[in-house]
Amino acid sequence: MPGDSATAVVLADGSRLEADVVVVRIGGRPDLCWLADTGLDLTDGVRCDASGRVLGLDGVWALGDMASWADAETGVRHRFEHWASTSDQAGVVARAIVGAEAPPSSVPYVWSDQFGLKIQMIGRPDLGHSVEQLQGEGLAGGPIKGTVVGYFAADELVGVAGFGAPRHIMRYRAPLLGRAARAEVRALAAAIASP
Repeated sequence: MPGDSATAVVLADGSRLEADVVVVRIGGRPDLCWLADTGLDLTDGVRCDASGRVLGLDGVWALGDMASWADAETGVRHRFEHWASTSDQAGVVARAIVGAEAPPSSVPYVWSDQFGLKIQMIGRPDLGHSVEQLQGEGLAGGPIKGTVVGYFAADELVGVAGFGAPRHIMRYRAPLLGRAARAEVRALAAAIASP
């Protein structure tokens, strides 16, 4: 029952974080047994280059939850597990198949509605080393609704998460594409906050 006892998360380093509520994302693992005889490395999905071409199979592309695409900037493989990303990948694959120039880069986007609160994430928060509150009061113990946080790698914006703030979060798409510096992102956050 809520309030009966504290909830905690134990991190890999053994430290313990106490909380009233913990939201857990368990994710998924693609079922690739049907590809077991191909000789492909299926560690964390079907390995692809940045255009979706399957590494080790000529003339084959993969997209969606099963495809582990190489990030065009970092080369690190990542599976994007949301239908919005699959739609973006389809455009990249179609152009690669016909030999056309790749479409402009897009910003990964996912969302979920949880207990009446829309949670949205754009960009690649997993690449961030620090988190900064851009809107709202959620990180300071205030209401989570209306909170927007930015994820930064060094001084560049790499991801944004919004909690009940749909009218704010999409304004960060262009800064994400341009890997905006922290000062530029703070200026945008201030402009959004003032009507």
